[in-house]
Amino acid sequence: MLDILGCLDEMSELVERLLNDAPNKEQKEYLSNMQQGLSSQKALYPYLIELIADRSVWEGVRQISHEWRGPIIYILGCTQLWLEANFWPISQSQRTATERIRELANQLWEWSNQGHPPL
Repeated sequence: MLDILGCLDEMSELVERLLNDAPNKEQKEYLSNMQQGLSSQKALYPYLIELIADRSVWEGVRQISHEWRGPIIYILGCTQLWLEANFWPISQSQRTATERIRELANQLWEWSNQGHPPL
């Protein structure tokens, strides 16, 4: 089973590290937006788990999916842009952190697309 909170925590730590090393205002803005999205996901997490545990309200989880998936989509888009489009130069340590963030975001995305309650 995917440790959702662990993924969110690790992603937050990596984004914070990247934010501290960000060389320009534009990169800091992207990373700040990621950080805000991850914070909102952490806030939603207890409610999400409660809804999933009550299988009769699984459709309620689907209704809040835009709030849950929005930050994931943003993170996936940014990491793809940074890694594949050479949007701006990044160091090897920034590349490694960004790759890990993308990997974790992909795990969360796959989890959120399951057709049934995962717990």
